[in-house]
Amino acid sequence: MRTLGVVDARRKSAALRRGDDARPAVMGEGGGVEPRSVRPYIVALGLLWIVPAVLVLVLHLTLPDYNASGQCTGLGFGCAPAPSDAVLFLGYLAALPLFLLGMVACLVIAVVRGRRDRRAAGRDEGRTAHDPADVDPQV
Repeated sequence: MRTLGVVDARRKSAALRRGDDARPAVMGEGGGVEPRSVRPYIVALGLLWIVPAVLVLVLHLTLPDYNASGQCTGLGFGCAPAPSDAVLFLGYLAALPLFLLGMVACLVIAVVRGRRDRRAAGRDEGRTAHDPADVDPQV
């Protein structure tokens, strides 16, 4: 005698065997929500926040802290910042746009995933079960 919980457990284990790590959030029988993958968010924020921060840090530590031309260092009065300081300055200027772009990227990812889940749920409502394991024999 099969219950619906056993059928859900079989679907979950089959999805894990196939390597599906990004299952859509679906309301379960107990009202819980299945977990979703955070990989798209990690990739987006890694590219927009972590990579630029590491790049600024590495360039600041490796570039010289003096001007090769012998020109004075600093801002204004004919002076130019040293390459290591210029990288920090550009990093400061890029921080806010990169932060905002990361937030927009997360919002876009969330909206696209939500629409995809709603579209998949709409398709599932109109479809009948063709697999005997999907049908509850008690009904």
